[in-house]
Amino acid sequence: MNSSQQAPETILVVDDQRPNLQLVGTMLSQMGYEVIPATSGEQAFKRLAARTPDLILLDVLMPEMSGLEVCRQIKADVRWAELPIIFLSAADDA
Repeated sequence: MNSSQQAPETILVVDDQRPNLQLVGTMLSQMGYEVIPATSGEQAFKRLAARTPDLILLDVLMPEMSGLEVCRQIKADVRWAELPIIFLSAADDA
């Protein structure tokens, strides 16, 4: 994060598990980032349409639309194709 007087970087955190979303959001907020939470792929796209974040943290395993599908659709859109995405997963298998 920049130490200047600029607005904090924003991170869109997408996870269908609210406890995970809250934990990650709290940690990032304490580090000075602005967190935009979303609990589904559909909600993530609504958040993206309203405001483009600096980074997306995306859960891999979600119902209805997997994180991989959300990523494919984000990268297919020229507005967001260059956004960095980091996948998160609580799964213990490869």
